[in-house]
Amino acid sequence: MALTQEQIDKYGLSQVDGGSIDDGVIESGGNYYQLNNFERQQNDKLDTDQGDVFGSSLESDSGVNYSNFNTINDVQGAVRAMEGIANDDAKPVEYSPELQSAHSRVNDWVERNHSGEMSSDIFDAGYKEPISRGGYDNANKQQADAAQAFANGYMEKVKREITTDVDEL
Repeated sequence: MALTQEQIDKYGLSQVDGGSIDDGVIESGGNYYQLNNFERQQNDKLDTDQGDVFGSSLESDSGVNYSNFNTINDVQGAVRAMEGIANDDAKPVEYSPELQSAHSRVNDWVERNHSGEMSSDIFDAGYKEPISRGGYDNANKQQADAAQAFANGYMEKVKREITTDVDEL
């Protein structure tokens, strides 16, 4: 349902036959509305288009809550809401297979991290009896054997020195 002439006047709009957003014209359900005193102001951080409509009650009357009601696109969305037209511009985002894969890997990592599974993998799964207590895992068998051989050799050396010192007394 098109806006009434009373609403058009109230919101600072004019009904026109056509035009573009750059000219301050919005389209809604086949109806075209010109924003009175429109001035396009696109900035790096925040667009702040100017026109009579931005001082009107269009945003609150439309029932749509914008974080910043300050662009011609916001006006078009509010007018469409007033006319009961769904915003067709909101299309579902389609991601590339690479991005979908990356998103999946990140979600898996977050799930493993938050569930404690990652911590268990790191700290619990590989735990074996310490070498000092006679334990080792297969990956460290060579290191354990080398350490044991070194310790045995050192102990033999110390025994010889003690024996020599005792014999000298």
